Amino acid sequence: GLDNRRDNLRLATNSQNLGNQRSRLGSSKYKGVSWDAQKSKWRVQVTCGGKTYRLGRFASEVEAAKKYDEKAKELWGDFALLNFND
Repeated sequence: GLDNRRDNLRLATNSQNLGNQRSRLGSSKYKGVSWDAQKSKWRVQVTCGGKTYRLGRFASEVEAAKKYDEKAKELWGDFALLNFND
């Protein structure tokens, strides 16, 4: 089980907790990445604080996921749930 005692928890806003969620089922196995059938490319977008950041389209799914990770680190810092743990 989880050890959810107060001294093991960190303070976080609702926005920070949302940034730490796993990806929902979709066209990509990576968080923030989806397939754009019209352009035949992988699309990246991040939403934080009610604002959506559209980061572009990429030929590679992995390249798109790395772009997501860059923006997620910028927006959420240590609270970001990244696709790649470098």
